[in-house]
Amino acid sequence: MTPAQGVSFALLAGPPRPPFSDQTNFMRGVLVSFRHELMIVSATLLAAFGWFFSLNSLSEMPPMLFVGVRFLTAGIIVGVVGRVNLRELGIRQPWTLVPGLCIGLGMAFWVLALARATNLGVGSFIGGLGNLLAPIVGLILFRWPVNRATWMALAVAAVGMGFLFLHQDAKPQPADWLFLASAVGFSLNFVINTHLTSARSPVLLTSVQLVTAGVCNLVFSALLETWPTHIPSWPVISWMTASIVLATSMRFFIQIKGQSGIPVSRSALIMCLEPVWTTAIAALWLGTRMNPSQMIGCGLIFCALVLRSLSADRRQAASQSSLQNG
Repeated sequence: MTPAQGVSFALLAGPPRPPFSDQTNFMRGVLVSFRHELMIVSATLLAAFGWFFSLNSLSEMPPMLFVGVRFLTAGIIVGVVGRVNLRELGIRQPWTLVPGLCIGLGMAFWVLALARATNLGVGSFIGGLGNLLAPIVGLILFRWPVNRATWMALAVAAVGMGFLFLHQDAKPQPADWLFLASAVGFSLNFVINTHLTSARSPVLLTSVQLVTAGVCNLVFSALLETWPTHIPSWPVISWMTASIVLATSMRFFIQIKGQSGIPVSRSALIMCLEPVWTTAIAALWLGTRMNPSQMIGCGLIFCALVLRSLSADRRQAASQSSLQNG
């Protein structure tokens, strides 16, 4: 056998197979990654159902009072079940409360929009723009650099917003502006959380921020709303319990656990599914439908969210590569 023939036979045989133990470890890693991805998919589904749990709860409760009770109770549940130690937080670091205040503000706008919305599918896509607005908020507050892909995603989202109101006699409703304001609040939460990176337990920070958001909305409600004089009916209490336990406490536990096992950019991409689930459930549960221009608009916004997540994934990969080469 000549050397050339030996090389050709080696090429036909392919690369050497890894030992069985390596194959087992590889498959185990794939399964673990898939399990974490499935957790985040489940979290998006719970978040989508949370829209409808909340909608049914608002039949007998003022919007901001409901959100205040929901988030305060959920934050306490997360803290107790997660066995958080408040001493880790420190009393000299009030900045840790700022992201919670941003969530509280965003949720106040969100629940007011929910109480007025006529099409939850459209509202969910408008509310999902927070991920796109985060780089712009970061640019304004902390001079974060914004790459070309993000600007492209924003342009696609702007065209999508135009398609939402393209049909005859269409115009933005008050609920649409409130959903957009909630997206700004959520983007503020993301930016400030990222800027104030902490090594503390994510369960601790989640619990504190949920409690802060709940207290914030209870204060808003006490100032701006009239509280009911009677206890809500059992059906409303059941919807509120589902919203607290499933759509808030369990959702955040599953989301935190899932995000701990995969890159942040991949989890952000999966989180884009929430408005898709919400639209599908609204069609099945409430019978709401979209006209063709609204479908195109929501599709463009979804593409913009995916483009934004993929650009973040490429930046993360490039950063890791530069660190390894450096």
